[in-house]
Amino acid sequence: MDTVRAAALMTLAMAGFAAGDALIKEASATLTNWQILLLLGGGGSAIFACLAILRGVPLINAVFWNRAILVRNGFEMLAALSMITALSRVPLTTLTVILQATPLLVTAGAVLVFGMQVGWRRWSAISFGFVGVLLILRPGLEGFDPNALFALAAAIALAARDLATRAVPGSVHSLLLAFYGFAVIAPLGMIGIAVDPGGTAWQTTGVTLMILAVILTACAYYAITAAMRIGDIAAVAPFRYARLLFGLLIGIIAFNERPDLLTYAGAALILGSGLYTLARDRRTRHTPQN
Repeated sequence: MDTVRAAALMTLAMAGFAAGDALIKEASATLTNWQILLLLGGGGSAIFACLAILRGVPLINAVFWNRAILVRNGFEMLAALSMITALSRVPLTTLTVILQATPLLVTAGAVLVFGMQVGWRRWSAISFGFVGVLLILRPGLEGFDPNALFALAAAIALAARDLATRAVPGSVHSLLLAFYGFAVIAPLGMIGIAVDPGGTAWQTTGVTLMILAVILTACAYYAITAAMRIGDIAAVAPFRYARLLFGLLIGIIAFNERPDLLTYAGAALILGSGLYTLARDRRTRHTPQN
């Protein structure tokens, strides 16, 4: 029963993240990327600061200077900047599909950073996943859009953030990590606005959309945290890919996007590779060979 609840929470979380991305994309029509970063960082950090205070978690903590947390925060800023830029320049469907390669990047990174043992089957799956990314990006071909590289940069930064999170001491509360992650984004927006003040009029429509996006993102974060705590991780993790379905549907319905055959083929390769890698991870917990 707990696993069913966890799967439902994970699915809701993915729907929340996809809807939040759509709202940010819509807001980018009236707000600059720097304004969006400021609102996202300020709003998100305020929500998690309140939650942390209610839980009795001190916000001012020397653990902020922990090397792993500093690295995590750095990649959090890079991921946010890349994602906001991608959302304002490429179709939502393109960004959503490329982001699904993040778990594959995490697995590959874990081999390089933590020396995790990965056999030829999972390496093959990772390779097929990267082929899927190339099908979507199409470097050197007529349909290549350089702006899609921002989506790839976001996926790489998110994978690096997740790897840094693994090195964070287990005693650090997840709400504190969430607060830090959003808090470091706000100054990035402030600096951008100060350096490039042109076109910084605050449009009511854009601000309203961002408020809704922040609330949805915070709720999705809470849901995914709850899902990973109450359910079997191996059984719940595949539901992360529900974000692909929600992102495609929202892109097609709300933004009239029409992904081509290569994009669908790339999405299928990434999805299949990710699910296979999760299945191999689960199996190798019980056997020494993979």
